[in-house]
Amino acid sequence: MIDPQLLSALEQIKTKRPRIAVLGDVMLDTNLDCTLRGPSPEVWEVPVVNVQNRTHNPGGAAAAACMAVALGCDVSLFCDVGRDIASRQLQMATASGGVRWRVASDGLRLTTEKTRIYIDGQQQFARIDEESIEDISNDDC
Repeated sequence: MIDPQLLSALEQIKTKRPRIAVLGDVMLDTNLDCTLRGPSPEVWEVPVVNVQNRTHNPGGAAAAACMAVALGCDVSLFCDVGRDIASRQLQMATASGGVRWRVASDGLRLTTEKTRIYIDGQQQFARIDEESIEDISNDDC
């Protein structure tokens, strides 16, 4: 059973539509559903996978912003992203829900992308991280 106080709080959010700011690291979560084809002919110990399906979802602060919008909040997301395909995919995925982006970018950084490779939709086989780890310059803030 859901707590009546929680239900009351959620109802207030829907009727008052509070404005909130989300500040944090955003990332694009990419999931690859693959089948295992066997060992690589070049290096026997390296498996070869075949991608069957690819999905992209907001992660990190972008996921939190989307959840706040789903609850009925008016959300501005403050973050740092690159000027790259991952950034555009992330902004498209969140803008459709109503998240407003406030971005700092120097054009040199990568948008963080975490790619998870799953075998037959079940077992996580590997994760590939693409991200910039340098500090953001003061000029970009």
